[in-house]
Amino acid sequence: AYSPEDDVCDADLGDERRTQRYVAIVEALSHRPDASVPEAFEDEASRQGYYRFMRHPSIAYEDLLEPHYEATRQRAERLDTVLCIHDTTQFAFPLHDERRDDLARLSSNRQGFQWHSSLVCSADRTRAPLGLAHTQPFVHLDDLDDDDREFWDERGGTYPDNEKWRWMEAGE
Repeated sequence: AYSPEDDVCDADLGDERRTQRYVAIVEALSHRPDASVPEAFEDEASRQGYYRFMRHPSIAYEDLLEPHYEATRQRAERLDTVLCIHDTTQFAFPLHDERRDDLARLSSNRQGFQWHSSLVCSADRTRAPLGLAHTQPFVHLDDLDDDDREFWDERGGTYPDNEKWRWMEAGE
């Protein structure tokens, strides 16, 4: 039987202990996908392990998702035809006394970013989800001040002047 942690057990995160932590995180979150982090990681040690892992400076989201993308490709190759469903979601957070670092200013009282996802599904009548083929966080250049732009530039930030790039990159 399939389990989400199968997709990530071979992730190359530079240290076997990080990979083991990642597998444990995926396992915990997949068993309780509707839970918040404190609910999914009920004891303090596992919750702190999750937070340390997510804040680790050498772990990039691409490193975490690449094994899943590859597993999705392998599942898709077994089928004659698949569908690739695209969606862009805006992640918006309220501004409080202080802005969160490195997020775009979406309005006078909100900050955040956009996230484009490409979900692969079977093309039969079940439309069974096979996984993600691609994801990309992005911001619009006019939503950034100079400090935020430096952050996004350092991480290979994308500033689309034409929205079709999202579908083109995901299809590669």
